[in-house]
Amino acid sequence: MPSGFPDYQAFEIPVLVPSGGTGHTSLTVNGVLLGAGTAPVTVAAAGAPHTVFCVPGGGGAPSFAASLSLAEATAGTVALGVRVSGNTQDRVQIYADGRLAWGDGSGALDTVLERTGAAQAMFTADLVLRRENATDETLETSLRGHSYSPFIVYGSGKLAWGSGDAATDVTLYRNAVGALALTGALAASSLSLTTPLPVASGGTGSATGSITGSGALTFAAGGSNQNVTLTPSGSGYTILNGKVGIGTSSPGNPLDISSAASTKLLLTGGATQNGMLFDAVGGVDQFYLYSGAPFVAGWGIYDVTAGLSRLVVANSGRVVIGHTLSAPTAMLQVLGLEEYADNTAAVAGGLTVGAFYRTGDSLKIVH
Repeated sequence: MPSGFPDYQAFEIPVLVPSGGTGHTSLTVNGVLLGAGTAPVTVAAAGAPHTVFCVPGGGGAPSFAASLSLAEATAGTVALGVRVSGNTQDRVQIYADGRLAWGDGSGALDTVLERTGAAQAMFTADLVLRRENATDETLETSLRGHSYSPFIVYGSGKLAWGSGDAATDVTLYRNAVGALALTGALAASSLSLTTPLPVASGGTGSATGSITGSGALTFAAGGSNQNVTLTPSGSGYTILNGKVGIGTSSPGNPLDISSAASTKLLLTGGATQNGMLFDAVGGVDQFYLYSGAPFVAGWGIYDVTAGLSRLVVANSGRVVIGHTLSAPTAMLQVLGLEEYADNTAAVAGGLTVGAFYRTGDSLKIVH
């Protein structure tokens, strides 16, 4: 280049830049091309196809008319960095291996998006997606060949799922303080809960709130020796419909109790007696099999309808049979024994062979 040629020179016609581009072997010693006034500077490679690089006048952003390829020798080399005027560090860097890194321009870059494997990417910071409205779709996935998104995240935080062939039909969302609502059924091989699970109105069954299985429904406690508790609210009831088996998986009666060891039914209460009430015909004939001291301390059969004990085995071992509310006074006591003059009168009175009756102070048997 001739001596004394100025560092910057304006050209009004295209200038061919020989090998070296705008480097030291080109138009200027420091490799700078300037357009005349505010006109853009365009650099075009010879031949076809060619690449055009255009720098607009007036401080505009440069542009490429074709793809831009930045080749580096090693994967960890920064291929492109972007820095804001006045910053000491880049705000964005693109590495040769495709990694993208961001920072605030004052220190090391702290947010990275990179490929970690086949069809896998990793983001090293929180990803925040902001929308104006709660009903706006913030994030969604799509499947090739499907017309709908199978998964959508809304601005409100609601999650929605579908088949991809129609609109989403299952949603999970927050419906109150500390509560989630699911609009579809929940199928899980196991479900671990650290707090009680409330079944809201509707549940997965009726409008009163229920849990319904599509097959056998099993409640099993975890851990070691933990209880399974059913607790109604207020004065409500715990109701078991159908046949109930305790110790058996195939009960044949409304209540079947079975055990490999000695079987017993233990009834314990805080009152003076405990027992079982037998009701044959809706309250007309009721008998109470009890243990305790409601009438006579011991074990007995109480006729609820008549209001009398029919059989009492007292704690002393004495037994009384008949209409009584008193303790037996002998080892065997029979109250209300019919009295007849003789065997003929007893038979005429309806007694049969083997029945006891008395004549005065004598105990007799029908023959």
